[in-house]
Amino acid sequence: MDMIGADEFLFALLILLQDKFPNNKRVLQFSVDLLNCYEAQTQLQTVELYVATIVDLLNAKPTISAHLITGKSGNNNQETAVNLLSQLTALYGDSRLISKSSQVFAQKQHQAQSLRSTLSRTSLDALRSFELRLSKRGFEPLAGQDACLGFLLQLTSMVQNSTDEPTRRVALSCIDTIVETFGKKDVDAVIGATKTVIGTHCLGSASEEMQITSLLSLATIVEVLGDEFVAFVPQTLPKSLDLLNSKLDDGACSERLHHAGYSFFSALLIYTPWAIIGSDLDLLLRVSHGSANADLGDSCSEERRASLNLIAKQIETKDCCAALGRTWANAMTEGPEALKEHLRIVEAQIGALSKSAVGRHSEDFATLLTKAFDLRRIQFSDRTEDSFEDGEVEEVEEATNTVTVAMIYKINDAIFRPIFAHFVEWAASSSATAAVHRQTTIYGFLTRFFDGLKSIVTSYAGLILENAAEILGRVDVSDAASKLLWTRVLGTLQKCFAYDQDGNHHSKLLAFFVKAYNNQDSGKRLPISPPLLPPFST
Repeated sequence: MDMIGADEFLFALLILLQDKFPNNKRVLQFSVDLLNCYEAQTQLQTVELYVATIVDLLNAKPTISAHLITGKSGNNNQETAVNLLSQLTALYGDSRLISKSSQVFAQKQHQAQSLRSTLSRTSLDALRSFELRLSKRGFEPLAGQDACLGFLLQLTSMVQNSTDEPTRRVALSCIDTIVETFGKKDVDAVIGATKTVIGTHCLGSASEEMQITSLLSLATIVEVLGDEFVAFVPQTLPKSLDLLNSKLDDGACSERLHHAGYSFFSALLIYTPWAIIGSDLDLLLRVSHGSANADLGDSCSEERRASLNLIAKQIETKDCCAALGRTWANAMTEGPEALKEHLRIVEAQIGALSKSAVGRHSEDFATLLTKAFDLRRIQFSDRTEDSFEDGEVEEVEEATNTVTVAMIYKINDAIFRPIFAHFVEWAASSSATAAVHRQTTIYGFLTRFFDGLKSIVTSYAGLILENAAEILGRVDVSDAASKLLWTRVLGTLQKCFAYDQDGNHHSKLLAFFVKAYNNQDSGKRLPISPPLLPPFST
């Protein structure tokens, strides 16, 4: 070898040996020992040429590798490339090479820089070629799966031991693609790789690029492992949620990190939803509130809403309602968009459940809706610069009304009538100021209720007559909130008259209205606007 030149030809001998004896440990050790007979610069140059040959082998039309490795089809070339990469790990990671390189690094700065460049370029070029072939599904299932799965161990070692971040990131990407393509053939190998992905070098890394690649890899692993991933949920879900939460709090969450995070969350919700419970589910909802408030763009909103829809359909109804209740205040703190998305989960739950299931959980839903009906009181009783705008509260109220009507369509009168009575009584049983705001919200819903269900629900008018008359009799003309309540009560009564086909409540409603109106001080009477007159004149 010295006669023909190790710098130019040693790589060829090593490739010939590995190709001829791919699984022979003695031959591999001989190759390592032979390589270590030379100085560090020669060793690294040999490894670089070795890698160049692998890259050439993976090309559609190999050149130099075709002369070294002959008589093989394209599929066999793929398997050979993986075998050569496996040997590369042994050559590259030998302690003697590391020792020699370290000495050079310590003694000769210029030469050290050259060695570092060669070292990084060598491994990175090989991995990128391998990754490219993997991404194009260039390995035939039968020809390449065993070799690729066997290479997982070397890839995880590279992720853990390499000091070059691009190399670690590409190695992790290769792990992801191998798991996606061949993972179901060797679950144990995937579990072994998972331990690396969730470790300090990947998900726990300070590098956002490593965090993104790790989360995407975890999404793939969840799909492959299914139930087998449950054991990793306590180590991965809180960590990934905390990561996204801290980035959102700092205003530093990129779209790519958001996408990777929600890809992982969605995978968990699809394949292991029973593992997302209690505080983990609460944190997922709180992170989603922060995301809704961050205004990260349409694609992020779509990803988040898709995950929230999975929560509605995959999580047990009682557990989901309990989590929505626990996190309602946080959603309100984050803003109207977070609240509306919170309510969409309830709506999606109701839509996915059968009528009997909605009936069984009607109390859970009513509890959530009561919290939603209290928004106006919370925001407007003592307004600050952080309070919602009028239009924002109205948007959330409209969303609440939509959810409530969706529930009504799936339950019978025996179930809903007590809930209806509870809403009316609850709104009236608070302090004067609080009652004005709560009743304004409730009568907004009642207008939608009577207008939407028409004559089917006119019998419910009897449950609000006294309450409506009491409100009309105490309106404060000088108070804007009181005037708004007056208008909403009249709007509700208008719908009651309009759809009371049999006239069962017409005379009663009219009598209550006239009595309440006449009892007012003439100087404080509010005018009845033309849109409200027709029902009372029929």
